[in-house]
Amino acid sequence: MRRILAMLALSAAALVPITSVASADISSGGCDFNGDGFDDLSVAVPNANGGLGEVNIIYGATSRLTAAGNQVWTRADTGVAGPDDNEDFATIQDCGDFDGDTYDDLVVNHPSDTSGAWPGEGSVIVLPGSAAGLTNVGAKRFHLAKPGVKGDPFPGSNFGRTLGVGDFNDDGFDDLAVGTSPDKDDVHVFYGTATGLTVQGDQVWNRDRPGVKGVQSLADFFGQGLQAADFNGDGYDDLAIGASRGVTIKGHADAGSLNILYGTDTGLRAANDQLLHLGKANMDGPLQDFARYGAILASGDFDNDGFDDLAVGVPRFDANGKRDAGAISIIYGTANGLAAVDSLFLTRARAGVARNAGVDHYFGRSLAAGDFNKDGYDDLLVGVPGDDKGDTSGFSFFGGSVQVFWGSVSGITTDGDIAIDQDRNGIQETFDREDGFGLSVSTGDYNNNGAFDLAIGVPGEGPTPFPAEEGYGAIAVIYGNANGISIKDDLWERGIDGILGTRGITDGFGFLDNSVMD
Repeated sequence: MRRILAMLALSAAALVPITSVASADISSGGCDFNGDGFDDLSVAVPNANGGLGEVNIIYGATSRLTAAGNQVWTRADTGVAGPDDNEDFATIQDCGDFDGDTYDDLVVNHPSDTSGAWPGEGSVIVLPGSAAGLTNVGAKRFHLAKPGVKGDPFPGSNFGRTLGVGDFNDDGFDDLAVGTSPDKDDVHVFYGTATGLTVQGDQVWNRDRPGVKGVQSLADFFGQGLQAADFNGDGYDDLAIGASRGVTIKGHADAGSLNILYGTDTGLRAANDQLLHLGKANMDGPLQDFARYGAILASGDFDNDGFDDLAVGVPRFDANGKRDAGAISIIYGTANGLAAVDSLFLTRARAGVARNAGVDHYFGRSLAAGDFNKDGYDDLLVGVPGDDKGDTSGFSFFGGSVQVFWGSVSGITTDGDIAIDQDRNGIQETFDREDGFGLSVSTGDYNNNGAFDLAIGVPGEGPTPFPAEEGYGAIAVIYGNANGISIKDDLWERGIDGILGTRGITDGFGFLDNSVMD
């Protein structure tokens, strides 16, 4: 449980995932590894396998996710060369159809991998999808020591620290963006082909590259947030790159910012790059020291105008005098790209928002998008893993909650927003210290009914409440429908009801997404 608490406390060393969408369908989430029309769910288990890490796959089916055919993968099972004795395998995952065969492929990271001569160089591994689900046949491994990959490895380069997937050149093959160590601040982009991802044409992006706006500085965490979507509606996915630290903006240290690189027929280009941050002209929301804007990203078409929009979590924002209460920022897409005009800044201190702002709530610590009620507007799922529901005991609580905001013709609205935690009728288990309900979230249409479903990570869930050090972890899944969402969940745990894997104390089963934050 001590490591689970470290994750909840936003430890940089833990390299834990944060946000949302893991998919070829970037706007709304969902991974279909076996091509049956039902989205599937990948779940990282960072402390399983003696601390080396594993990833579970649960497949979609009629009415709900099913244990039938579920899989568990270790580093050794991937079938590709390289060491399997370092921790942090699969702490982050994403998916896309990199070879255009209609089956989504799973990409997982291994940031502590020793790829060549140096420890912690890092790597990413791609497991192909097939009619039978994920397979290691044709699996690929990418790292800085691989011929054709630009740049030199160094100790702690953590290649694969973050991931993002989109089709940046609109050729029908998804492409992969890979972040590296915050001390390196490079983002690599590998392009998909009929034979999968290739190192040919590897692009390396940073703020030293001509045309990329902003000032490169040591450890500005460029690439800490990665999110692909079509913000200008031209058919090419674009890439939002968050740099949450390192640069002072208008006197505010570590306020955070975003670069937006736009897709073209030849892939991403620096031309028309945008630099966005709080405090920018027409941007809703104030600058604040150490807010870390840009680390947490998700996308969806919240106003159904054909242009994808960007949601940005700001979980260290101090709201209403409450330290690290958290905030979210919504920036809307237009024919000219993302526009600060009409952007929306929300905290729990805002009138009409369910629940109150609280110290260390981290509202916006995780984000995911999808159309939960089938009305054509994408909705937003927001994790609040530090929600203590007003507990004043003075002890770390981290019971956690999630909040649903609905899309509308005018975008995300606070009308009818819903806060959900484990005290709510229909939600299994109880609201306990250290559970971390909502530390990670994801979405997908797991039962193929046309409404997206909510997957909520509860990595600190255990059989014994605080202060026992047991955090096996769990996944709560809430299903969407034409009336909204059913406040009744499935609860999935390893080693129970047919899910593979052995439950271990502090396993942390329950990490769902594809970004990290300190």
